Amino acid sequence: LMRGAVVYAGPSDLLRLAGACTGCAVSEQFQALGCSFLLCGERGRAASPLTHVYRGAPPFLLLHGDADRVIPLEQARIFDEALRGAGASARLVVVAGGQHGLLDATADEATREFLLRLAGLAR
Repeated sequence: LMRGAVVYAGPSDLLRLAGACTGCAVSEQFQALGCSFLLCGERGRAASPLTHVYRGAPPFLLLHGDADRVIPLEQARIFDEALRGAGASARLVVVAGGQHGLLDATADEATREFLLRLAGLAR
């Protein structure tokens, strides 16, 4: 049973990330990420967190740097919008100047607060 999720610079729509690969021709960006052609079409859609958004989903904290060159910030924004649109609880924290995997104290504090709240130890 998942009570919540913290996502650091994660992809949410693999097809969009791959350039909506048609005919399973994987984009250069996807090849650089080490992804395979199996993420094309229905398999890519099924593997995308965006596909699994639903009302009643556990709360999400999404953290993403605006200088991320591996996973575009757009991925976090569309996931946040989808979660909220479904009525799920979501908070997106954009870290100014944050690169992929290199977030700052802002992200650390947001994560701490989120986890304490989930554990019932914070307001």
